[in-house]
Amino acid sequence: MKGVAGSLHESNSIVISQTKLSRIDQLKSSIQSSSAASYKDSRTQGLVAGMLIGDRSMMSDDDYQLFIDSGIVHIIAVS
Repeated sequence: MKGVAGSLHESNSIVISQTKLSRIDQLKSSIQSSSAASYKDSRTQGLVAGMLIGDRSMMSDDDYQLFIDSGIVHIIAVS
């Protein structure tokens, strides 16, 4: 990992066209929604999403850095 990570979140986007989500994307979205409903703690939601679908967007940068520093970032990267 070399301690490098990033994310991009656009808040002022304009929808040009919409396409139907693939089955994989639908499954990822469903898992993310159900983990958010099941776990009230945002740190737990981020960890579950990271472990199950590889989505690190719900984890804070500090929490992710703790995984890198402790050498267990592979737990999140497995998916």
